Amino acid sequence: MKNRNPLSYIFHNEKEDKKMTAFLHGNNIVNGLILCMVLDLSHKKWKSRLR
Repeated sequence: MKNRNPLSYIFHNEKEDKKMTAFLHGNNIVNGLILCMVLDLSHKKWKSRLR
């Protein structure tokens, strides 16, 4: 592994490609959920401050 760029690694290895994309996709979903939760909490804090 000379090149540590994950994208080039994916393209060199088609079997790993599916695993990797599934992993990245799953990660994005988890990150999205966390982000939504954080935004929701901060939104509630702002609402309570405004009252």
